[in-house]
Amino acid sequence: MCGIFGYIGKDKKPASLILEGLKSLEYRGYDSWGIVVISNGILKRERHVGKIGEAKTVLPQTTTGMGHTRWATHGGVTVINAHPHFDCSEKFAVIHNGIIENERALRRALIKKGHKFSSQTDTETIVHLLEEVSKNNKKNNLSLVDQVRLATSKLEGAFAIGVIDRDRPEESVLARFGGPLVVGITDGYKLFASDPTALLPFTKNVIYLKDREIAWITPNKVEIRSFENHLKRSKIHVLDWDVEESKKGGYPHFMLKEIMEQPLSLTDTMRGRIRDGGLVKLGGLESVKEQLRDIDFIRFIACGTASYAGLYGASVIQELTSVTADVEIASEFNYGSFNWPDRSAAWFISQSGETADVLKAVDRVKREKILSLGLVNMVGSSTAQATTAGVYLHAGPEIGVASTKVFTSQMISLLMIACWLAQLRGEGEKSRQVAKQMALLSKLLSAVLNSRQVLKEIARELVSKSQIFFLGRGRNYPLALEGALKLREVAYIDTVGMPTGELKHGAIAAMDKDRPAIIFAPSDGMEMKNRSSVQELKARDIPVYVMTDKSGRKKFTDVADRMFVIPDVHPILQPILLAPIVQILAYEAGVLLDRSIDKPRNLAKSVTVE
Repeated sequence: MCGIFGYIGKDKKPASLILEGLKSLEYRGYDSWGIVVISNGILKRERHVGKIGEAKTVLPQTTTGMGHTRWATHGGVTVINAHPHFDCSEKFAVIHNGIIENERALRRALIKKGHKFSSQTDTETIVHLLEEVSKNNKKNNLSLVDQVRLATSKLEGAFAIGVIDRDRPEESVLARFGGPLVVGITDGYKLFASDPTALLPFTKNVIYLKDREIAWITPNKVEIRSFENHLKRSKIHVLDWDVEESKKGGYPHFMLKEIMEQPLSLTDTMRGRIRDGGLVKLGGLESVKEQLRDIDFIRFIACGTASYAGLYGASVIQELTSVTADVEIASEFNYGSFNWPDRSAAWFISQSGETADVLKAVDRVKREKILSLGLVNMVGSSTAQATTAGVYLHAGPEIGVASTKVFTSQMISLLMIACWLAQLRGEGEKSRQVAKQMALLSKLLSAVLNSRQVLKEIARELVSKSQIFFLGRGRNYPLALEGALKLREVAYIDTVGMPTGELKHGAIAAMDKDRPAIIFAPSDGMEMKNRSSVQELKARDIPVYVMTDKSGRKKFTDVADRMFVIPDVHPILQPILLAPIVQILAYEAGVLLDRSIDKPRNLAKSVTVE
C-alpha cells in the first residue's frame, strides 16, 4: 500500500526527480515520506511526516536514489519510522511495501547479534538482515543480488523492496513477493516504482516483476532472477496510457476528473467489442471459450467496490444465461470452506490487479484446479499474469483512492461478458438487444453528469445528517452498497447499504428525520414495491431521496422529498447510469466537509497487504 520510486542512471539527476515520482504515488500512502541518494560514497537521506504537497528536497544530484511514501502498519507515524531505513553501518538502504509477519522473531535474533534498531517498523529487520549477510560473507564477495536473495529467504509475509548499497553507486536490487514492482526502461537510465502511472512521464516501456523474482538494475541493464537464482526472461510491456491521463487536467481533484471521464472510459472499454447486430467479441476469452461454453457455475472473487461490481455481474449473468453465479469477498474466501460444482470457473476482479487478498485467492483456486479468469485494468499486473485468461478494462489510469470510472467500466465489462456467454451458449437473443443499447450509454451518461448541480444541492442537505441509508432491489442492490461505501470513504459520513425489502426486518427502527433514505427505484418492474417502501418511510416522517428514470418519476412525485431522474434506458443498463449519482454525492459531500478527496484518511489506492 506504500509508494516506491527509484532512479539508476549514468548521469547525475536531481533528487527532485525522485520526489516528483513520489508525488504521483502519494495516493498509495501519505502518512510520511523519505528519499535516499548515494553521494560521494555516502548514503544521504531525508524523511518527513505528513503529505508531500509542494515540498522540495535538499538532497544533491545523484546517479542512484530512491524514495518512499508510507502507509503505516508497524509503528506510529513518526520521522523515525519513515522510510528509507539504514543498517547500523549505513551501508545499505531499504524501502519496503508489505508486511513482514515474522518481524518480532527476526528483531530479537538480530538484537542478540548486536544490531541496534532505531524504529518500530518491520522494514528495519530487512536492512539489518542484509547487514548480517554482508558480515557473514565478506570473503565470498557476494553480489548485491545474492545478498538480497539470502536476506529475503528469511522473511515471512509480503514484500516489495528496493535496495541500494553505498559501495555500489550504479546498481540497485528489487525483490518481490506479494507487492507490486515495475521497472521503467529507457536509454541511459532505469526507473522503478510500485505503480506504472509514476513512470508515464519518463517512459511507456516497462517490465513487471512477478512474485518470487529479484531484479538487478544498472543504467544499461535489467536482469531478472528467481528466488532460486534461475535467470528469467522478462517481457517488456508498452503502457497504452497517455501521460496527460495521469494529471488532473484542470479539475480540482482526480476524483472529479475521473467521474467526468466516464463517458469516454465506457467508450474505451467497449471499443471494438460490440459488433453489428449486437454481437460481442472478447478476444481475451478466446483461449477458454470451449470451457466456458459448457460452464455451469461462476464465482466472482473481489474486494470493496469491485465486489459490488461482481454482484451486478452475477445478477446479469443469471438473467441472460443459464449459468449460476455468486460473489465472495476475497478476504473471506481465503479462510472459508467453499464447494465447487463440476464445470466451475473463478473470476477475479481487481482494478490494480495487485490486491493482496485477490492474489492469495488466485493461488488457492489454482491449487484446486479451477479455471481462473481475470477482470483488471492494469495490463501485465499480477492478477493478469496469474490467471488463465481474462478481460482488460482499458479505462485508463485511476488515481483517486475512491474508485469511480473503473467501477462503471467493471460493470459494463461484466455485462459484455454476460452477453458473450449467452451468445456462445446459444442463449443470445435477449443479449443482442442489450448489446445494441450499450452504444447509447456514453451519451446518456453525459446527460447524467451534466445534472451535477442537482446532486450538489442534495449533498448539501445530506452533510448535516447523522446517518444515511442506501436502498436498492435486484440489480440496484449493489448500488446501495456502493453508495454507502462511497459516502463513507470520501465524506466520512456514517452509512448503511441494504436491500430495500429488508427495511421492515430491523433497519426502519433506526431511521428518523436525521437518518434519511436514498432509494434506487427506476422503472424496472419493481416500481410499486419501491413506492410502498417509500410510503412506509414517509408515514414515519423519514426523508426519502428517490433516484429514478423518466418513466418512473410519476410514481414518486407525491411521496419523495427529492428526486434525481436519469434518462430512460433498458433496465439491465440502469445501474450503470445510476452509479455516477453516488459518486457525485460522495464527492460533493466531501468537498462541503473539507475532506481529503483523493486521499481519504487511513486509506490507500492499492491494498497490497492482508
